[in-house]
Amino acid sequence: MISNDECRAIYSQLRDDIEAQRLASVGLDLDRVFTTASERARAYTAKLLTRSLDVLHVAAAQLTRCERFVSADDRQLALAKSIGLNVVDIKRSRRGPRM
Repeated sequence: MISNDECRAIYSQLRDDIEAQRLASVGLDLDRVFTTASERARAYTAKLLTRSLDVLHVAAAQLTRCERFVSADDRQLALAKSIGLNVVDIKRSRRGPRM
């Protein structure tokens, strides 16, 4: 659980990132996302122990052709890397997440 102050700080960062165009809203074809996620789950879940939301996040990133997949979740990162996405592990980056 996060505090109200932490929630406000995260929301503020998100708003700043959208305004600075570091993040952009994209449309998703949910049928394609779920189909792609299902294919990735069959191919990688037994090996990587990915969870359903991990696979959905990675499938959405793949379909939107994101330039970098940023996460702190080891399973998401392993799957993203396995399918060829450029991954950034914020736990291991020098600066870490902004807060």
